Amino acid sequence: MPKVTFTTLLALLLSLTATAQIGIKAGVTLGGTYGSAEEFNGDKIESIDPAVGYQFGLTATVVDLPAFDLRAELIYENRRGIKNADFSLAPTQGVEVQTDIKFKNSFQYLSLPVLASFGGDRLNFYIGPSFSYLLAAKSETTTGTTVLPAQLSGQGGLPTSGEVDGEIDFIDDYEEPYINRLNIAANVGVMFPIFPSTSLDIRVYHTLTDVTNDDEDRSIIDRAIRLPQARLRDDNDSTVGLQANLVFRF
Repeated sequence: MPKVTFTTLLALLLSLTATAQIGIKAGVTLGGTYGSAEEFNGDKIESIDPAVGYQFGLTATVVDLPAFDLRAELIYENRRGIKNADFSLAPTQGVEVQTDIKFKNSFQYLSLPVLASFGGDRLNFYIGPSFSYLLAAKSETTTGTTVLPAQLSGQGGLPTSGEVDGEIDFIDDYEEPYINRLNIAANVGVMFPIFPSTSLDIRVYHTLTDVTNDDEDRSIIDRAIRLPQARLRDDNDSTVGLQANLVFRF
């Protein structure tokens, strides 16, 4: 059903562009994904860092009035973010296993923002929703393990100290996609001209729907120690970003 809805909206946009004022846009995003941090022994083990992504696509003004216009866009987005998890396990008395995991996430979306804009030729404020469909979602991972005392590393069933790099495909590596395919966000921004046919577009967006699929969102700790039945986590994850785009109108 979400795919059908997105396809319908996409077809509507393409039909509207036949008589609309068309432009192209491209820019960068500073953003990330956050939610309820996982806890272990009463401590939050997760931290979030922003990362730089990018986007490009088409923009079409479908309603153009003196102080109001309605704009639709078709955008390819690469939203990125970094998540860190840091926790310690004591499998036997006197032995400590410290685990540090870094996730460098990259989510690729095809997005359809629909924006109501208010203002004049010199400055426009706008607001509106965007509907995004997930094309791909991957993460480069680095897992660091430290066993104390060091001489016990790799012995008696303990892991070996060191770092291991890997990659997670949040779609193909799960029975169902770990990241929800359909995503809806709220957008607020301002656009002003810098050249006769070029404008600077500054936007903030925040997702309104849960980014992760709760049926596949399982404990990082359980995954790290490879428990066959990792615990499910029932939380809300959101994506937020600050975008800067150059818009070129024909």
